[in-house]
Amino acid sequence: MFIDNNWYGNRYILSRYSKVIDKATLASLQHGMLLSNFTAGDDLKGKKSYGNRTFEYFPWLVWNDYIFRKAKNFNVNNVHVIGAPIVYLDKILKKKNFSKPKGTLIFPSKSAYGVDMEVDYIALYKFVKKKFKPPFTIAVSYFDLKRVYKIRHTLKDCKFVTFGKRGNKFFTFKLYQYLKEHKSTVSFYPGSPILYSLFLRKKTFYFSNRFLKNLSGKYFKEKNLIKLEKIRKEDILIANLMKKEYSLDLSNLNKKINFKKVDMALGKNRIKSPNYIKKILGWSSNYKSILAKILYYLMNLKYQKAIPRKI
Repeated sequence: MFIDNNWYGNRYILSRYSKVIDKATLASLQHGMLLSNFTAGDDLKGKKSYGNRTFEYFPWLVWNDYIFRKAKNFNVNNVHVIGAPIVYLDKILKKKNFSKPKGTLIFPSKSAYGVDMEVDYIALYKFVKKKFKPPFTIAVSYFDLKRVYKIRHTLKDCKFVTFGKRGNKFFTFKLYQYLKEHKSTVSFYPGSPILYSLFLRKKTFYFSNRFLKNLSGKYFKEKNLIKLEKIRKEDILIANLMKKEYSLDLSNLNKKINFKKVDMALGKNRIKSPNYIKKILGWSSNYKSILAKILYYLMNLKYQKAIPRKI
């Protein structure tokens, strides 16, 4: 029903787990890391972070108990903890054979709809090369492909990959594969890849220097230095919230105790049965499936002008 249910293949993962055809749902899925006053790139505070949803009488399916409790504190109803999609994906692909892990997977800052982040990939690569072992793979946003295409010959011993547009149902499948096939990961922004890397028991590192040369897009109206400072402050905010809410110190991630903390943040202990997932998403009822399809069509009509379908 909600268009962001399709992002990163989250809905498709749950359909594979439940062994049903991927289709619209009568529920809202948490589609990425969510902290109490910061989500989806917007500095949101208080109730908005948890309760600003169009249809509160349909279930909101979140990753962990912490988000559930905070939502309840803001009087947000019909919230259910089911765990993160990547935990279900791990179950789906548990027996799949991947290439032997080697090298370093790098997550630089990424451009998105309305936000263009110009990364100095050459400087970033030189920094990583001094500290980590090859081969090196840099995972970039679909929006950054043209930029990296121009410099690909400069960094011949480095591979650039993308997981596709956020609407690609195999997005997280590709991310999962690359995580499995690397020994370590390096992130230059505080986001979900850090959680996913620790969940898969990879050596995980975070650096606050984004190696940004320029920021542009409709969400940034200030001068460049002010924009860069704004991003730096937001990174500090997220890092502090990750430490406060999930006890994850981004300066020292590779402790065994962090594995348990990340498992809790991703709701590993809260995953549900295939039948439960089918029921709460409305897939076990023909009536609910038809209603979800109609609502999904109407919401697409409403938002397709504001958010282009191609992203």
